[in-house]
Amino acid sequence: KVGRYYNISFDGATSLPDKKITGKLFLSENIDDVLSSISLLTSTEYKREENVIKLLKNERRNKPME
Repeated sequence: KVGRYYNISFDGATSLPDKKITGKLFLSENIDDVLSSISLLTSTEYKREENVIKLLKNERRNKPME
């Protein structure tokens, strides 16, 4: 739904484990604010290339703390 709202598409989502986020997400005029929130919730990183958002695993967040 986020993609439709901002007229963007997501690339790389199939390489990530299935993650479903439920709840309220406040959509703002700035897509980067929304993507940062999603990134924090799902331990992913994103790269924005015009209207395509590339999703990547964030390995640093998945490692146990020492």
